[in-house]
Amino acid sequence: MPRPARQVAPHLESYVSSQTGEPIHVGCVCPIGRPHSYEEWQSSTTLRPGAQRLRRAGNDAT
Repeated sequence: MPRPARQVAPHLESYVSSQTGEPIHVGCVCPIGRPHSYEEWQSSTTLRPGAQRLRRAGNDAT
């Protein structure tokens, strides 16, 4: 049975300009649901080793 869609609030993802060092804010609607950095988003989307094995086996693990 499919899972219901998760509601997420629009928020900001923050970057730092490599040229000026100034913050750059970009609109985001990822499951984190609050302002965060790109690095935080990357780490939150990295699957744990056990979840990777389950995905390869054809199971829906997140």
